[in-house]
Amino acid sequence: MLLDYCYQALSDQTLRFYYHDYFISFCSTVINIIAPEDGVKVIQNSITSTKANLAIVRTCDGSSSFFILSAAILTFRSTLRFTIVGIVVGLIMVLLLNTVRITSLYFLMAYQSEWFSYTHHSIAPFLLISISCAYFSIWAYYANEVKRGNT
Repeated sequence: MLLDYCYQALSDQTLRFYYHDYFISFCSTVINIIAPEDGVKVIQNSITSTKANLAIVRTCDGSSSFFILSAAILTFRSTLRFTIVGIVVGLIMVLLLNTVRITSLYFLMAYQSEWFSYTHHSIAPFLLISISCAYFSIWAYYANEVKRGNT
């Protein structure tokens, strides 16, 4: 709850300046590498082309998944070093998964728009949380081994 509170306390402008602008630019670069003919551009908080306009807002940045994952890791007893590594690797994983999610949503909007809403609201969040849970399970197994001194 503390992570979410701090996140919500950030103004939209601050969040956009320090994170969203970079994240959206990275996603648009990935899309342009995959489909240069689409001519994707970033306009404010949107990935735009002649085929689609995908707005990235506060709840589209993977923060919820990262906060849940971080909370799980922080409540599991392990060494400080292993906990920090778990959170950093979890952050990188969530960022990469969210990049895949945003990129996929762009292509769905551009080429298979009938699948966009269902994927955006059901499939993508489920996959993001499920993969985060799998990562936590693996991390917790190794954290328990480290705590017991078996590695």
